[in-house]
Amino acid sequence: MTFSAETHPAPVVLKSIATTASTETLTQTVIAFAIFDGLLDAVEWANDGIAADEPACMWLSTLRWVRALDGSVPAGAPEPPTRWTDAHFTAVARALTPEQRTAVSEHPDTMSLRNPEMSIPSRPFGIRRGPEANYANDDAAQLALRSFVLALLPDADGSLMTRIARDAAALTHGAEGSYQYAQGVAAWANKAFWPEVHGQNDSEAGETPLELGSSLTQVTAALKNLRDPSGVVVPENDATLTALHAFAQELAARWVRATT
Repeated sequence: MTFSAETHPAPVVLKSIATTASTETLTQTVIAFAIFDGLLDAVEWANDGIAADEPACMWLSTLRWVRALDGSVPAGAPEPPTRWTDAHFTAVARALTPEQRTAVSEHPDTMSLRNPEMSIPSRPFGIRRGPEANYANDDAAQLALRSFVLALLPDADGSLMTRIARDAAALTHGAEGSYQYAQGVAAWANKAFWPEVHGQNDSEAGETPLELGSSLTQVTAALKNLRDPSGVVVPENDATLTALHAFAQELAARWVRATT
């Protein structure tokens, strides 16, 4: 199934997320963009008739962000091939204020990505944040933004969202409940972005059944801007959000070209 480039939600959603990021959500925002580009990488390979490992593509993309932030990949980790996103990751890293850099560098998700091996659901390496049985203590809401963005890939029966949201969550989290949370956000967002794929009208996707934590503002703004794109405004004199917006703009354009 193909979709018109003119009606694709990706440009509005990604640019809205970029321009409404805060110091608190910068880490989730850049990781969401990195993971989404990893999925894009896999889609591009598939378009060329070559099967790609989606989780590995997503992980390598997050390593590109770590390389831009820290100056190198984690010791023992593979060196990701050069990709167009390198310039954007570097631009975002250079634009960070001292406060933002501290917040991003010390964020548990960034620390989880500083691992030499890829974390997968059956072998998670994410920082343990609480009891396995209590996903709220695993800070599952940190996964909301990446699951929301991944839902820009239409999925009629939900099986694809279930799989890739789980794999994306495992890159930084270890609790089974967190994976289920990520899958729930992705399934809900997919219906919100693609109601016609799910046999719904625009009003039937409903409110999210899960708490979105610090990502609530960005998600709410993105859904609102889908109805009125004029609401996407790049804040003046904010180098970090300007760099994020440029990243979002190119990421969206490439995604639309690859999927329409």
